[in-house]
Amino acid sequence: MNRYERILIWLLRILGELPHVPIVGYLTRSLSAIYALHGALLVFIASDVRRFLPVVRFLAVAGVVFGAVMLGIDYFVGMSVPWMVGEGPSVVVFSAVILWLTGRKRFPAPAATAT
Repeated sequence: MNRYERILIWLLRILGELPHVPIVGYLTRSLSAIYALHGALLVFIASDVRRFLPVVRFLAVAGVVFGAVMLGIDYFVGMSVPWMVGEGPSVVVFSAVILWLTGRKRFPAPAATAT
């Protein structure tokens, strides 16, 4: 058994098995698709940070809010403490760091190329 299988088994012990009903399959797969779309959007935005800096800042603020909301949802549905600590607060911290960096880091215009 490799490391990833051990991690998956550990998570299944914490969360329990998912019921085998159509809505669960739909929600898990559509959430995976949304994550893939979000990742593609972030790669696109990262291709020109100067141009998309307002979008980066917006996503950082939205990430802070989203992380706090996820922490609240985790608490109210009764997720385990390790899950709550690992999900919401990590998103808040990561997003706050991005927000701080975009406020501190100056993005100079690219040097003009000689023709």
